Amino acid sequence: MLLASDVQCMAIRPAIVFGRISGPGMQVMAMSKAAGRVQQSGAGQNALSFVHVDDVADLYLLMLKNAKAGILLNAVAEPFLPQHAVLNAISHALGFGGKVVVKNKWIEQFQMILGKGTYNIFGYTMRVSAASATALGW
Repeated sequence: MLLASDVQCMAIRPAIVFGRISGPGMQVMAMSKAAGRVQQSGAGQNALSFVHVDDVADLYLLMLKNAKAGILLNAVAEPFLPQHAVLNAISHALGFGGKVVVKNKWIEQFQMILGKGTYNIFGYTMRVSAASATALGW
């Protein structure tokens, strides 16, 4: 509870964090490289939100310096990207020519590595606003 009378809290909800050779995107690249192909579950039209780890760190510092208790900030970069476009870029980066194979079992393999919450990362649409963070100067 961000507004409890005896606690002063602030929170940041980061999107899919990337950078510093870690994160779900790197896991997808590693799985794709091992499989010899980039796999997609479903139509791939769901919107994904990303943020660089350094930008999240900057927002934490800004929040601690300038924000008031009870604030909730979304750390997301815009524009949002369709899942297929992200996977297409990964395919190009790995030398697969942009080819993406639709394979419904792919998400289950991904969950085995990153856990059951993984479908929330790549399977659903994530469109949230960073307006509060940008109003703070981010």
